[in-house]
Amino acid sequence: MLGQVVPENSRAGRFAAVIPVGPAAAERLRLFDLLASLWHYEPNLSRVVVVDDGALVDFPAGPCPIDRVSNPRQGRGNGILGGLCTGILAGIKQCVAFENEIDFVVKIDTDALVIAPFAAQLARLFHDRPGAGMAGAYRFTPNGDRRDFSPWRELASDLGRAWIKDRPRQRRAGRPSRHALLGAPAAMRRATQLALRNGYEPGENLQGGAYVVSIDAIRKMNAAGLLDNPLVWRDTALGEDVLLPMLTRAVGMTLLDHCSDGEVFGVRYKGLPNPPEQLITRGFSIIHSVKNDANFTEGQIREFFSIRRELPRTGKPIKKVVG
Repeated sequence: MLGQVVPENSRAGRFAAVIPVGPAAAERLRLFDLLASLWHYEPNLSRVVVVDDGALVDFPAGPCPIDRVSNPRQGRGNGILGGLCTGILAGIKQCVAFENEIDFVVKIDTDALVIAPFAAQLARLFHDRPGAGMAGAYRFTPNGDRRDFSPWRELASDLGRAWIKDRPRQRRAGRPSRHALLGAPAAMRRATQLALRNGYEPGENLQGGAYVVSIDAIRKMNAAGLLDNPLVWRDTALGEDVLLPMLTRAVGMTLLDHCSDGEVFGVRYKGLPNPPEQLITRGFSIIHSVKNDANFTEGQIREFFSIRRELPRTGKPIKKVVG
């Protein structure tokens, strides 16, 4: 566990997976395929928290408990911005109930897949970097390009202001008026100002397809009251992959890149960093996004990795993905 030496192939690095699931018809099948990949590669998975923003009625049976958390937004707010912020915070808050069972939480979207084990590697990462609160594709993409934080910079700065005169900027920040003295606007302002005092760069974020949050960061967020009311963030135009890094900074913890060759997160906003065969060669464990790649269909990608999961049982040679 954290604070101990983490040997290879140990069961150290128990973790929970938080998975947001939207209302689209394809989401249920995507969830099932993602769970199959998690259960295949990761015996260290202790709990799954499904954040239901749609109408899920069943889950496949698996080796660990599944907690269903309804997104508190109840259809209000933007489902991919403030509404998703609310849902992810509710999922993270659920993990506090079993915080002593886990070392970290992996947030992973349904259009991501697990293609190799990763828990022991992430346990070593947090063991070696005790001040780190999150890791993923942070300042760089898996292909080495610098990520651009500028689209979120103005909004993140506005969230820390006591006064905004511009009406469109007020709406983006989720304020019914110019000031931020009471209610949700005041709570957002206090959290943002705390992050800025601890070195937060306005707009900095981790790519949201998949990332990891240490249990130490979650405990500190909870102790600081930052998880008390996820609905605080419902009406902002902030992305959850901007919010979680900001809250991590607010509790004095740092952010790490972990998306180079041999590291866990082969994640991009759209499409995959490389063809499926090359993602295996490069040594990634979690990939994103399988649903909108420019060269392969979602079905082709999922079939390729499904067959690969069957290899130890069937002995059949894996076929290449065809474009």
